[in-house]
Amino acid sequence: MKKIKVGLFVLFLLLLIFIPKLLNKPVESRKLQPIVVPELIKVEIYGEVNLPGVYYVESGTTYEKLINYALGPKLEADLSTINLKEPILDSIRIEIKKKDEPVTQKVNINTASLEELVMLPSIGEATAKRIIEYRQKNGAFLTISDLKQVSGIGDQTFEKLKNLITV
Repeated sequence: MKKIKVGLFVLFLLLLIFIPKLLNKPVESRKLQPIVVPELIKVEIYGEVNLPGVYYVESGTTYEKLINYALGPKLEADLSTINLKEPILDSIRIEIKKKDEPVTQKVNINTASLEELVMLPSIGEATAKRIIEYRQKNGAFLTISDLKQVSGIGDQTFEKLKNLITV
C-alpha cells in the first residue's frame, strides 16, 4: 500500500512538472491558402445534345467540355463544323446541328473559326485574327454592328458583311 502511495505521489509530481510545459508548447500554425474562385461564364447549348440548356462554366472551358456537360452529342450531331478545342466566349448560344441539316448562309461572328471568317468577303487572315482577338479580349459581340469596333472593319466592309453574319 505504501508503494502505491509513493508511486501516486511521484506520478503527481511528474504531472505537476510536465503538464505546464506541455501546455506552453507553441502550436505549429498552418499557413492558410487563399481560396481561388474561378470566373464563371454563362452559355447556352441546344440542338443535337442530350441535355440542352444554360450552363455556368469556368472561363476558358472548351466546346468539347461544354458538350460533355450537356451529356454528349446525339448520334445525329455534326461536330465537324465546331473547333472542339476552342474556348467558349461568355453569353453565347451554341447550336449543335444535325449531320444532314443544310448549312446556313450566315456566319456567327461569336463562334466562327479563322477558316470560316476568311470565307467572308473583304476578310483576310489578318482581319480574321483581329476579330478572334477582339472576341477573346472583350467577350462576345452583342450585335453584328459591334464588328465595326474591330480594327480594319469600317462602314464599307460592314455593308458587305451585314447580310452574311449573325451573333
